[in-house]
Amino acid sequence: MELLAKRGYKALFVGGCLRDDLLGGDIGDIDISTSAEPSRVLELAEANGFRTAVPGIEYGTVVVVSESGRFEVSSFRRDVSTDGRRASVAYHEDLEEDARRRDFTLNAIYANHCGRVLDPIGG
Repeated sequence: MELLAKRGYKALFVGGCLRDDLLGGDIGDIDISTSAEPSRVLELAEANGFRTAVPGIEYGTVVVVSESGRFEVSSFRRDVSTDGRRASVAYHEDLEEDARRRDFTLNAIYANHCGRVLDPIGG
């Protein structure tokens, strides 16, 4: 997150990790949402010594692996078309638009690296 932020991109915790924390549970997977496009996430991560994987790159998600864990980093996106399961996506920088495409409003709550919660659609 710091690497993305230093380059001028938004980078926020999102989804299950934040939901679990807000509900007082153990945090499992850590997902990060960013205004950087997947190719830029890959470029920055690899240039800074992180391992990467791209199992969901067509949907905007890159896996970044560090010594402290595995992180799914997804670009802010909107669905261009969808069959209900898979979507063709377009990237953008609008946090609220990214939140609107998520499966549950609770999963559309974000937090910055300091823990400040952002809830653009009233999740």
